[in-house]
Amino acid sequence: MDSEERISYLNNLVLHKNKQQQSNALMVYRYFDESLQVQIVWAYHFSVDGMLEERKAVCKEDEFGYFSMIFEEEFTETKSKRIPELFK
Repeated sequence: MDSEERISYLNNLVLHKNKQQQSNALMVYRYFDESLQVQIVWAYHFSVDGMLEERKAVCKEDEFGYFSMIFEEEFTETKSKRIPELFK
C-alpha cells in the first residue's frame, strides 16, 4: 500500500463485491510509516452484511529478517517508550 488513504477506497470496493458475491473476506494491508520508521498492518474482516472487525498493528523487521508485531492499542499504551524498545 502507498498510504492509509488507499485502504478506505479498497474497503469500499470489497463491501460492494461482497454484497454481489455473498461472501466473506479478510483484507490485510501493509504500508511503511516514514515518521515512525515502522510498517503499519491493518486487517479487516468483512461479511456479506459489512465489516465485522478491524485490527491494526505496528510491525518492525529485525536485522535477521524476522518481523515483530504489536497491536495498535499496545503500541499506544507504551508510546512514551522508544520504538526499538517495544520490540524486545
